[in-house]
Formats: sequence, C-alpha cells, structure tokens
Amino acid sequence: MQTILNLNICFPLLLCMLLEGKEPYKAVLNVQQNGDLVLIDSTALVKKFYFYSLENKMAYYPIFYIGEATDSFVLRQYPIPRHRGAQPRDYGPLRNWAMSFEKLLTIFVDTAMDLAHRSAYGHFSKYPDNDPILDSIRHYSAFPIIVKNHSDSLIQMGIFSEMWRTVRQAQNPAGEWVDIENLLEYACGTGHRDIVLEPGWVLVAKLMRYQGDYKTLCRLKLRSRGNWVYSNTFVDWIDKKRLPGKLRED
Repeated sequence: MQTILNLNICFPLLLCMLLEGKEPYKAVLNVQQNGDLVLIDSTALVKKFYFYSLENKMAYYPIFYIGEATDSFVLRQYPIPRHRGAQPRDYGPLRNWAMSFEKLLTIFVDTAMDLAHRSAYGHFSKYPDNDPILDSIRHYSAFPIIVKNHSDSLIQMGIFSEMWRTVRQAQNPAGEWVDIENLLEYACGTGHRDIVLEPGWVLVAKLMRYQGDYKTLCRLKLRSRGNWVYSNTFVDWIDKKRLPGKLRED
C-alpha cells in the first residue's frame, strides 16, 4: 500500500532528495512591505493558490527566519534547518531563561503582506525499494507571523523548524474564542533543534490560510508555562465546520 505524505512537515530530508536534480525551479523573489518592514520571500507568488482544507487539523507554523532584528528579512525557500547542529550556539549551559512569556514577546500576524508556502507531496514506492516519489508541488496562500523578544531573557519558541504550543483561534457566532486546530505532538525528539529566541531577536514564520465560507476574527494563542500569549486579531475566512459542535450555529 502506498503512503501519502506531506514531505514538508514529515520528511524534509526526503523532500530534498526528491527535488534535487529532478525538478528545475527558478526562484523569483516576492518582496512585500508594510511600513518600515520589508520581507523578501524566496518563494514567489503564483497565479493559483491552495488553501488549507478540513483535512489539515494540526497546527503547523514553519519558521523561515530567526535572528537579529532589522528593517528587512530574507525568508528561505524552505523552513530553517531542523537539526541541532544548525543552532548558533549550545543553549544548554545558559541560565537566563524566561519563566513566563507574558509581556516579554509580541506575536503579530501581518495580513497586509501576501506570502506563499511551497509544499511537496509524495509517496513511497512498493516494497522492497520504498523509494520516495514526488507527486505534486502546491503553493499555499500565507500570512507572515512576526514574533519579537522584548526581554533580556532566552525564550524557547519551538523545536525542529516549527513554532510549538501555538494554535489558531476563531470567534464563533456568539463572539466566543474557540480553538480550531490541534497541537502538533512529536513522537521523537532525537537530534531536534531548539528554537530559541535570544534577547532582541525576531522570528518570522508563515500562517497558512484556510479554505472556508465563514469570515470571522482570528488570532494565535501560545501557551507559556500555564499562561497564554495572544497575537493581534485579524479577519480571515475559515470553514464553519472547524468550530466545535453547537458553537457553529448562528
């Protein structure tokens, strides 16, 4: 039986193997600006975008930049490396960790900037070869997430190459905030990279937009040691079936 997989999320090494030498890709930069902030995205905008459907239930916020704050950021074509060796230094011995993120960082979803997220899909060939086979490339419509550390402490923001403990919320017709995603759980942390936001640093991730017929207020919610940090609110479309049971009703 063939197994369908999203290679960007589950098998980034296989993704590189699939794309290398098999799919010519000419990068065209997507330059977006809002005020004094400029994002230079290595994934170009396309004529046809895909949107996340109901099958996408897990929270997934890939990180494309982490480092010093500047007026412009260059986003990689793929998320930052997932392996521990890609970290700028060994954070283990350090002790200036933030015990709570509340009031120490800001999370801003910038809907004035249009980005794309390039995702590869494939499957494995039949036994005994089990070779990865590329099926398709999709470009998802996305908004940038800008996270800033305003403190003099280290803040743990994720592992591998994604933000963790972060889910999207939406307002139901009664005006209540409800989670519309499930937290991503990791089965194994061997060799993972710790995503650490150093004092004054900025993180830029992508928020994939949902397909839907219900326009409402949304926000991100980050859990931090029993407390919650929320992003700005923004208006977007979702599928109303994402709302819990009776809360879908008008």
